Amino acid sequence: MSSIRTEFLPMLKIAVPVVMAELGWMTMGVVDTVMVGPLGPEAISAAGVGNSMHIAFAIFGMAVMLGLDTLVSQAYGARNIRDCHRWFFDGLMLAGLLAVPIMTLLVLVWFAIPSLGFHGAVRPLIESYFGVLLLSTPFLLAYAVCRRYLQAMHAATPVMFALVTANVINAGGNWVLVYGHLGFPALGVAGSAWATVISRAYMLSALLFAVGWIDRKRTGYGTSIAPSVQSGCGHCSGLGSRPRRRWALKSASSRWRRRCRARSIRSRAPRTRSRSTWPASHS
Repeated sequence: MSSIRTEFLPMLKIAVPVVMAELGWMTMGVVDTVMVGPLGPEAISAAGVGNSMHIAFAIFGMAVMLGLDTLVSQAYGARNIRDCHRWFFDGLMLAGLLAVPIMTLLVLVWFAIPSLGFHGAVRPLIESYFGVLLLSTPFLLAYAVCRRYLQAMHAATPVMFALVTANVINAGGNWVLVYGHLGFPALGVAGSAWATVISRAYMLSALLFAVGWIDRKRTGYGTSIAPSVQSGCGHCSGLGSRPRRRWALKSASSRWRRRCRARSIRSRAPRTRSRSTWPASHS
């Protein structure tokens, strides 16, 4: 029972939000297909094929961000919040760099759609859907960075919340933009793509807010400022009152060097003997 309490329950606490987040991610593509269903089979084909074509390229950049799981979790386990922040910002920079070639490839695919042999009734719908959906690529890559950062720091609940609420926003956006409610024009299949772009931008905004809030809660500072962590103050790292290991080893090393220096000074000092300790002279 003790192993269940110490290992299984904490693992379950992390696993359940991760599973719900994955279900939310899978549901997002289904929502678009369901919402454009009344428009006819051509619209269903355009939404399904367009979403699959986009994710086939975007998944490469998202998979690159999987490396943050190991790097951030190792830094977090070593109680080094500064390194966690460094990996987070490096991940965002990498996402920005990867977005350029990935979007270039997506634009080339968009121009190549007329020559891919789609049915004449489906081809213009795919072009309109895919041309809008590719705009969500930078949001998707940055979202992957935030998600890996949070999960590596045992904060999976915000990811679950962001994906569940993003599906609600996506469904509402489809209802408004596809069919022209609340005074908006009916955009058809392209409206479904715009709803997906908006929901992915929302996911990124929600996770960026979660990153700042959780870091401020654990460290007393946001991800941009953590001066006390640099000085090795343990209670400011958000991981207890014990000092960080690196700081402790550095302090111990400094004390050892001071002792060696003091011994060296004492060994070089001139020695004087009292007369009582001098050896007796032999006649």
